[in-house]
Amino acid sequence: MSRLPDLNPEKFSPEQKKVHDAVIAGPRGRVVGPIKVWLKNPGLAEHAQALGAYCRFNSSLEPRLSELAIITTGAFWKADYEWFAHAPMATKAGIDPAAVEAIRTGGAPKFEKPDEQLIYDFTRELLTARRVSSALFERAKKELGETRVIDLVGINPSSLPRWEAYDMGKYWKEGDAMRRDGDKVVLNFVSGQQMTKSLAVTDAQWDKWRAKGVTHVLVLADLPGAQTSKPGTQDARRQILALDQCSWPDKTAGLKVLVQRSGMVVLTPARAVR
Repeated sequence: MSRLPDLNPEKFSPEQKKVHDAVIAGPRGRVVGPIKVWLKNPGLAEHAQALGAYCRFNSSLEPRLSELAIITTGAFWKADYEWFAHAPMATKAGIDPAAVEAIRTGGAPKFEKPDEQLIYDFTRELLTARRVSSALFERAKKELGETRVIDLVGINPSSLPRWEAYDMGKYWKEGDAMRRDGDKVVLNFVSGQQMTKSLAVTDAQWDKWRAKGVTHVLVLADLPGAQTSKPGTQDARRQILALDQCSWPDKTAGLKVLVQRSGMVVLTPARAVR
C-alpha cells in the first residue's frame, strides 16, 4: 500500500486542477510517476513538471541522446521508476539494447555512434566527479554544437507595429526587456544539426494566446554571426505568421518554418490572392 495515497481528481483544489490539466494537455498526456506526488503541493508541481517537460521534450538533444542521459543518471542513482520508465524509451529512440543493459548492470556500454559515447562519458563524469574536465567540455562543444534559440512570441494587433520595428540585435542581448516580458515559447536547436521542433496544437500556450487576443506569432531566431537590423521580415531573424484562416490554404494543418544560418523561410505556402 502506498504511503501517499492517490489524490481524488474530484477533490482537487483550483491550483491542483490547473497543474493536472496542464500536464494532460502537454506532451506527456497523462499524470504518472512523481507528478502524482508533486500534486499534493501544486506550487511545486507546476514548476517541477514544467522543468521535467522541458528537459525531456524541448531540450536541444534529440530523444535518442536525451533518453541516454536520463537512463545513465537513473542507473547511477538507482532510481527504479526513472529507469523502468525511460529504459524502453531509450531503446525505442535508437540506443542499442545491449548498451542499455550494460548501463543497468554497471558495465562498460559499447555504442554504435560517437555522439552516444560522448553523452555517456559526459554524464558519467559529471555524476562521478561532480565536474566536467576542460577536455571533455571542449569535445562536447565541438561534436554537439552550440545551442541556438528560437522564440515564438504571441502578439495582438496593438503590439504588432512595435514588434515589427523592434531591433533584433537589441532583442537578443542579455536582459532585454522586450524579450523578458514577451509572452513566448522558447525552442532550442543545435547549430550544425538537423532538428525538428514544434508547438503542438494541444499545448496550453495556444489557449493562453487565444485568451489574450493573439492574432500573430513571431518566430524570432538567434542566428550566428553579425546581422544588420531591419524592419519586419526584412530582418533574417524575424518571421511574422498570421493566425487567421484567411492567410493560409484550406485544411492547413500547421505552419512550417525552416531555420538556417542565413535566415528563416516559411515553408507553408500562403493562400493565393485572387
